[in-house]
Amino acid sequence: MTRQFATLSILALSSFAAAQAFADGVAIKPKVIHSQVQTDAEAYRVGPLSRPLNGTSDESITGLGFGVDFDFKLDDRARFGSEIAVTNYEEDDTKASDMGISGYFAYDFISQSNMTFYGKGGLSLHQFAFEDFNSASLLNGDIGAGLTFALADNLDLGGEYRYSTTLGKGDMSTEDSDDIELKDVSIERNDLSAFLSFKF
Repeated sequence: MTRQFATLSILALSSFAAAQAFADGVAIKPKVIHSQVQTDAEAYRVGPLSRPLNGTSDESITGLGFGVDFDFKLDDRARFGSEIAVTNYEEDDTKASDMGISGYFAYDFISQSNMTFYGKGGLSLHQFAFEDFNSASLLNGDIGAGLTFALADNLDLGGEYRYSTTLGKGDMSTEDSDDIELKDVSIERNDLSAFLSFKF
């Protein structure tokens, strides 16, 4: 999982460097994330007689994460960008992690002297795993909205809500003697984030 995420991160940073040639302005946005994730999967016992285990595995857990957006201004209202983020979940006896990279388009619907309201949408790739499981590779569709407030000419404070749901499902399995496989894994995330935007 770490190797795959490192590759995705390199690609995101490469696109960041290349996109600067086409953008009117660039913003870097470090963020903290509070996330609630709903998972769904078919659980199977792995072996000579593979069989389902009580139908489905369905979990809802919350977690905290961090990430950074690379935001490129196209004109006075339109922007495109990418995000790299890591979120760790833990609730009761359930632990999970999600490493993701996303691409998005954003549009400022209301833009005043010191406040902006925007909407955004895009796609994201996720490496999601429960503790003691290999990660599943997932493709999600994302939609969200946010507010920013100007603190200075080149610094904004903002908050954002994002909904993300799986379009392309994946599988994961354990590596011990009591192997369990989760098939058709999907996640549905509801995220609230706070960020600073440094404009260049």
